[in-house]
Amino acid sequence: MSRLSTIDPEAATGKQRDLLDAVQKQLGRVPNMFRTMAQSPAVLEGYLALSRALAGGRLDARLRQQLAIATAQANECTYCLSAHTAIGKQVGLTPDEAAAARRRRIRGPMPPSNSPGSCSSAVARSLMRTLRQSGERVSRKVRWRRSSRTLR
Repeated sequence: MSRLSTIDPEAATGKQRDLLDAVQKQLGRVPNMFRTMAQSPAVLEGYLALSRALAGGRLDARLRQQLAIATAQANECTYCLSAHTAIGKQVGLTPDEAAAARRRRIRGPMPPSNSPGSCSSAVARSLMRTLRQSGERVSRKVRWRRSSRTLR
């Protein structure tokens, strides 16, 4: 059972409805994370703006999702892993590429070494190597103790 209430996209009105409709259009569905953020339209609007800004970077969508899958796996976040695997499929990742990302390996075509994307690809490969070597959670500074639900 969710501890936070979500907004039903069909019942949403005004700004909430506009934002949730945009998510539906982009993803083909409205995941619970977006329904929850819609409690505060400013939060959802800010998150969507951040996502658009990051999408304008040098890493292509497939590579971004491979990195997100690897990070979700390292963080042991099943929600993130499921979401980024689904998004990866939408942007063209094969099941083998998604599985390789879970093992912290990049698969698939990479740009030639003299192309503008080659530096970004090298950074992505370096990040994957670091993830493999560390074996630790990479984005959580604070760990959640599952048994007692307290921060440590």
